[in-house]
Amino acid sequence: MTNTEAVDRFLAGYFGTSKRSLKTQAAYTFDLKQFRDFAGRDTLLLSISPEVLEAWARHMQSRPYAIASVRRKFAAVKVFFSYWVRRGEISSSPMWRLRLSLGKEQALPRSLSPSDTQLLIEQAWRGNRTSVLVHEKPSNSQLLKTRNIAIVETLFATGIRVGEMVKLRVCDWRNDDSCFLIRGKGGKERLAFLPDDRSLRAVKTYMECRERLSTSTSALFVNASGKAISEQGVALTLARIAEGAQITRRVTPHMI
Repeated sequence: MTNTEAVDRFLAGYFGTSKRSLKTQAAYTFDLKQFRDFAGRDTLLLSISPEVLEAWARHMQSRPYAIASVRRKFAAVKVFFSYWVRRGEISSSPMWRLRLSLGKEQALPRSLSPSDTQLLIEQAWRGNRTSVLVHEKPSNSQLLKTRNIAIVETLFATGIRVGEMVKLRVCDWRNDDSCFLIRGKGGKERLAFLPDDRSLRAVKTYMECRERLSTSTSALFVNASGKAISEQGVALTLARIAEGAQITRRVTPHMI
């Protein structure tokens, strides 16, 4: 069996009989096809040696790959070879005889400094109009500005995950209690309260605008096309606000 056949059959079999996430499947597909191209598409699976894997590691370390990315790729390859050992295509995995020192990745601060936090929030509010605008089109620039303020304030005020934020629906806002109903992992639910007047004003202003939007989605936060905003959309929004605030470091939703 060639390397190409092994990768294709692994992806079809491994993910065809499990409920792993689409993100996991996409990562495995990308990493294994990258390894396939390095080791050779027509190379026989049983001929792949630890030396090939070591050469692949050196190749990636000579390029601008983060250590975490290299480790992820080797984790995928380890599962790939173990899969074919279990099915009797190879007698042992070349990973079993491999010892790699990938070094340690320097951990970056995982939260914003107080000064950067203030800059980010001030930039989000900059140029905002206090009155509620009546716009039916989600692409309206001032409406998107109102949405962005609500996103920033909600992230800081509640500490919810970006994955939880993009799943919020209009009906999840509890106006009388000033809180969101958050649906987390495993079907668990909790309430996330807005603790201050500023965040409450931001969300209530956006909610008034959201109710006037002409869109078929029930998602609370929508993009310019009128569809639910994605995690990538939230990340891009924060990045643009951070750039406007002249924050030099990369700002992500997870940091908040």
